[in-house]
Amino acid sequence: MENIHISKLMQVIEELTLQHMGEDSIYPSEEGHRFYIQPPKRNAPMLLNHYRGGYFVDMHPEDYRSIVSGEIAPKEYVYSANWQVGYYWGRGSIFGGFYQPMDIVHDKEKIRRYLQILNCRGFNMASGYMPSMSNCMNCFVRECPMSCIRIRRTAWKEESIMEQDPRKDLLDALCRRLEKEHSGVIKNLYCGTIPSKEVWLSDDGFYNFFTAYVSSGLIQSLLMKETIPKDWDAYVANLKFVFQVS
Repeated sequence: MENIHISKLMQVIEELTLQHMGEDSIYPSEEGHRFYIQPPKRNAPMLLNHYRGGYFVDMHPEDYRSIVSGEIAPKEYVYSANWQVGYYWGRGSIFGGFYQPMDIVHDKEKIRRYLQILNCRGFNMASGYMPSMSNCMNCFVRECPMSCIRIRRTAWKEESIMEQDPRKDLLDALCRRLEKEHSGVIKNLYCGTIPSKEVWLSDDGFYNFFTAYVSSGLIQSLLMKETIPKDWDAYVANLKFVFQVS
């Protein structure tokens, strides 16, 4: 049954982002989805793009219930929430999705541009095609890196919103330490219910080739900028390598 408060919530989000989302685009969840692994928190909803579809919002079920019941006004929630914005592109590992804290309320123009280009990036990844000429002609984004007809910047990485991914810094530092201490190579990085101060290393079946597993909470803390290492080598030096016997 349609809920007037959820309808208003989606209306407020659409007005801010210029991206259409229906009520079925909201997922109340405590454990998150496998495609970005890290669970959502209260007052930290996720606005994510799926590369084969549009945008969806994942929020803590307590937040959802507060809006449905009218305990908190939809606009108040949207304007006060610590939004996490990004995408899910699959691939199975922790790099299959990315999000970052972003202010969708006060950085409207920047967010709108970012989200619109993400749509076209996802379309390109899913189909291998660039957006159509008619789509580009009718789009509000200028100097778009995905446009086939307009003047465009040289690459996505030159966009005003930089996707600085701390997981890659973590992986690089783990690789340096393992190579130095054990002459080993990390080929994959996953996360799960691992003790927060441990790195589990599983033999990949080749000599000194490993898959590394770290805590989901550790990855979430890095992505949400709750932990910001200044020295990555010093940060991983405090983690304990645990070699798994196959």
